[in-house]
Amino acid sequence: MEPKKKVTMKDIAKYLNVDRTTVSKALASIPGVSEQMKERVNKAAEELGYRKDNFASGLTTGKNSLLGIVLADIVRGVFAPLITNFQQTAKSYNYGVILQYVNPHSDDLVQAIDLLKQQRVAGVTFVGGATEKKHDGLLIDLAESGVAVNTTRRDFIHNRIDSIRFDNKGAGRAATQYLLGLGHRNIAYLSKKAESGTEYERREGYLQAMYEAELQPTLVEIKDHPVITPGEEVTVSYRRMKEAWLEGLRPSAVIGANDNYALGAMHALKEEDVPIPDEVSVVGFDDLHAVLAVPQMTSLRMPTGPSGAVAVRLLMERLKQPERLHSREVLEYDLIERESTGKARSAD
Repeated sequence: MEPKKKVTMKDIAKYLNVDRTTVSKALASIPGVSEQMKERVNKAAEELGYRKDNFASGLTTGKNSLLGIVLADIVRGVFAPLITNFQQTAKSYNYGVILQYVNPHSDDLVQAIDLLKQQRVAGVTFVGGATEKKHDGLLIDLAESGVAVNTTRRDFIHNRIDSIRFDNKGAGRAATQYLLGLGHRNIAYLSKKAESGTEYERREGYLQAMYEAELQPTLVEIKDHPVITPGEEVTVSYRRMKEAWLEGLRPSAVIGANDNYALGAMHALKEEDVPIPDEVSVVGFDDLHAVLAVPQMTSLRMPTGPSGAVAVRLLMERLKQPERLHSREVLEYDLIERESTGKARSAD
């Protein structure tokens, strides 16, 4: 049995009785071809069993059908859904994905970008703490070289760099308002001391909701501790919550800056024979380890999953329209209610 012949653009052009250049532009979504023709070409490609030759395409355009994703946080796993959806969505566009990890404690972003350039990627998404303001020049140079670029957790950098933001402040406000709706008035917020970033924004949302309700906020801060691993987050929050309880803190609800902080608080409360949620309700963020808690924890699910698809869509749009103005997408958290929260005793 003879091997099946590989279908080429020339075959599609002959099938439709059009020139090969038109087929090439239609498959690459290059301006100058009508939407009707694009539909005809893509339909014919599917019918004939055409598969894009990424290497040949890269020789023609100077870019391979590859997208890069650069991130600094692989320990906690919070961005795993983003990577999964990013790869699945890229695959739907016939693009492959290259993952680059940069150590947040050393400045190796330059090397990561150089490696992606060597692979002639068409676009790159920089996730979370992978970049800071000091790296803006590197991102601008990359965008101006013709590579599509977007970021998460960063604000405006350049007109050709799109951004995706998680509504962290809105999530902090939503968690607090949820507990207020259950009748809680003495709500404590447990976190490390932060002046910026995700934990800071969530705390600002908590403070806003408490002030709007004309209630006094209670900040339980973990100071002067370089939290690195999830295990350390649980341990230091356990110690801080236990310390605060022994000092006389008696909230009816505790919000942890993420699931690990909330889990540490739950361990401390259980050790003090405090029933959850009968006496104290507990809420976390990220919905990463919430189902591992006993009782299972109410958590605000970070929209990392949807952000993977959004990131790829923005890269594709940028490749089609390189000169379009900066786009900013804001994604909301979802409240996942479980057994760690209940009505305040005073609300019964």
